[in-house]
Amino acid sequence: MHVETLVLSVDALGQLSASDSQGNRFDDIRPVRLFPLSKPSEWISLVDRSGKEILCVDDPANLSAENQKVLASELEKREFVPVLKRVVWVSGNSEPCEWKVETDRGTTSFIIKDENDVRKLGENGVIIVDSFGIRYHVPDRDALDSYSRRIIEWYV
Repeated sequence: MHVETLVLSVDALGQLSASDSQGNRFDDIRPVRLFPLSKPSEWISLVDRSGKEILCVDDPANLSAENQKVLASELEKREFVPVLKRVVWVSGNSEPCEWKVETDRGTTSFIIKDENDVRKLGENGVIIVDSFGIRYHVPDRDALDSYSRRIIEWYV
């Protein structure tokens, strides 16, 4: 399957499908960002139910406008990465510990199981993974208030 002949569509059950001009068709596929934080607008893998890659789209801008719209909509449905704005409270400095934070999606609490759940991402970015696997993104830890910065720098 080639990007140039790709046609993306969503069926009546809400499942993403891909077809091409040769008659190849794949149903119930999922888009996955290969570099979701460092290159979110590039390198999208289309995988089947078992996780096997069908096609890798290096630059979605090369797709037709309709395919770009379908792909963006499907990615939005599947992704949830709140941006951490402020650390309100942390239960302690040993794991597991509970964090209460403010994000771009509201205030929430989560548990960090291990110090490795808080990792650097690039120069000033941080990614925090809670006990349920939800990722919280800090694009620039220098932009945080001093308390939030101190808590995060304890880990990184």
